[in-house]
Amino acid sequence: MSSSHDVSGHGHGGHETQDFSFKNMLWVIPASIVILIIYTLVCLFGYKGASSSELIEKHSIVLNEQVKALHASEAEILHNYKWINKSADSVQVPIEKAMDLVVKDYGTQKSEAPASAIK
Repeated sequence: MSSSHDVSGHGHGGHETQDFSFKNMLWVIPASIVILIIYTLVCLFGYKGASSSELIEKHSIVLNEQVKALHASEAEILHNYKWINKSADSVQVPIEKAMDLVVKDYGTQKSEAPASAIK
């Protein structure tokens, strides 16, 4: 019983020997290595540069929004009146008003002090 795929009678172990050549392999291996090195360099430097600039841009946008929110909350605290504790009559006053009150209070304390205490 003979088959068209039966190669047992050829003595080549079941593969063709005419198409394979070590000369062909000598240029394919270095060419493959060079292509792999170029691909690796492009991936490392090309992708990293793009992602870094994108990350910096996104980070600066987020940071800008956070800084704006911080400034808004600070402005709210510095420029508005607010009850801190109603039962203790503790009030938050705008910074300009607070400075005026401190100066006025300091001026009245100094004028009420005895002449011997003022130097």
